[in-house]
Order: sequence, then C-alpha cells, then structure tokens
Amino acid sequence: MKKLWSIVLACTTLLLCFCSCSCANSHGGKKEIVYSVFDKTLLEFNDKTKMAKPLYHKENLFVYRFPGQDKLYLLGHSVDNQFRFLTVQENNVKELSEHSSEEALFPLAYDGKHCFVIHCYYQSGVEQPEKRCVASYNEKEDTVTDIGKWSGLIDQGALLKDTLYYTVYNEEKDSYSLYRTSCADTGKEPILVKDCLEKGTVCADGKNIWYEKDGFLCSVTQKTKFKAKSNNDFISGYLIQQDEDKEGNPELMIVDCNSGKTVYQKTSVYGYKVVDGTIRVFGEGFVEAFDL
Repeated sequence: MKKLWSIVLACTTLLLCFCSCSCANSHGGKKEIVYSVFDKTLLEFNDKTKMAKPLYHKENLFVYRFPGQDKLYLLGHSVDNQFRFLTVQENNVKELSEHSSEEALFPLAYDGKHCFVIHCYYQSGVEQPEKRCVASYNEKEDTVTDIGKWSGLIDQGALLKDTLYYTVYNEEKDSYSLYRTSCADTGKEPILVKDCLEKGTVCADGKNIWYEKDGFLCSVTQKTKFKAKSNNDFISGYLIQQDEDKEGNPELMIVDCNSGKTVYQKTSVYGYKVVDGTIRVFGEGFVEAFDL
C-alpha cells in the first residue's frame, strides 16, 4: 500500500509541476511572429515584456520576405544556400522542403494567387548569372518552375492584378530596366516599360505601379510622388516605409497616399504586420495599432 501511495504521490507531483510550468509560460506573455527587414529574420515578440528575440540563431542564416505580406517567406544561408519556403499562420512557422545547395531562391512578388521568385544557380559556390531567371512557385505542391524568357539580373518585382512587373540590372549601363508581362503567358517575351533607372525599386498599390527616380517613388500613370525609403509597402491607401533614421535607429513611417502626409512615425521598431484591418507596429518596449 505504501508503494502504491508513493506512486500516486509521485504522479501528482509531476502533474503539479507540469501545470505550474504551463501557467508560467502562459503568464510569460503571448508570442507573436514579426518580420524584421533590418535584420532579415523572423522575430518572436513577447507582448508582456514587449521585447523580441530572433527565431533563428545560426550565423549567415537569413529570412527574406515577399513585399507587403506576412504569410510566406524564404529561408536561406548566405554561404551554404539550402533555401526553403516558410509559411506563417496564427504565429506558427512551418518549414517546407529544402532546395539544392547549388540554388538560391529570393522573393520577387506574391499576392495570394500568383507567386514568383528569383531563381539563381551556383557552381562550386559561384553564381552563374546567365542562368538567373524568374520562376513560379506552386504553394500546394511546393515546387518551383523556371520561366526561361523572363531572365537577366532580376532585382525586384510587384504584381498588379494578373501582370508581373520586375526590374533587371544592366551591367554595361549601370542602370535598371522595368518590364511587365502577363502572369498567364509565360511563353512571351516581357515588355519594356521604363529604361535607365537608377534603382531597381518597384512596388504596387493595387491600382498603380511605382518605380524609383531621383529619390522619389513615381507612378507609371500618376503625377503623385513620394520620397523613397529602403522598404516601401502600399497597403489600403497608405504607404508603409521602413528605414534607418539619422542616428541609425530602425524607423517606421505611415504616409496617407491621398494627402501625402506622414500620419504615423516611430523609431526603435522591430517590424509590423496587418491584422484584421489594423497595422500592428512592434518595437523595443511597445506594440501599437494603426487602423486602416
């Protein structure tokens, strides 16, 4: 009987310990996954301590995001490659299958319907630039398919409805060219939109395509201009920009596209994400919300 009581007591003690650990974790704050464009990684933000820590700690391992969204990413090593797609749903990160170490994949454009990446090939650790091209990604099958006619030193991209816009660097001219092509017609050559651009910046606001010229974001169809930053995302009539301030601190600004005025500005920022029509801004010691 004593032996049986000892077993029951031991099990009860273990159960209490387990419950106490669970409570401690729950009281430790809710975890939220946030992307940092400054560190090129996913962060785990604690809503109680208002601090964040990297999700990945391996040196030279980076996470690359598709502009303007927070559900699909690419994880890759800057030396060993080993790229794979990541999906984030309800703050849970899922890693998909790993690609060859002789390849590298970088985000180009994604809108929930179409997904395109920059596909680079390597031989003995050296890129073969003549093979760089746009590739389409099938989320359901986790497969990448090269589009041979969309090639060159591709830099950035954006989707507007069913049209892909992307920039290509020209080494001889030391400038960028902006092209467009139908997502459904991968067998056709892309059409030149703009030439001799200083930067490869290109982004979309749902109605217009924007490129960078003389330090400003310029529209292909409108006269409106916005001062360009390192990272520019158009979301629901607002321009969300992330860059470093004069002191080198990470900064986030929200610009009203109709008035052109900055309606929100904050430094010491980790990153942001859009949740239920609200921009949640995460930073060192704070989390704030801006209603769209």
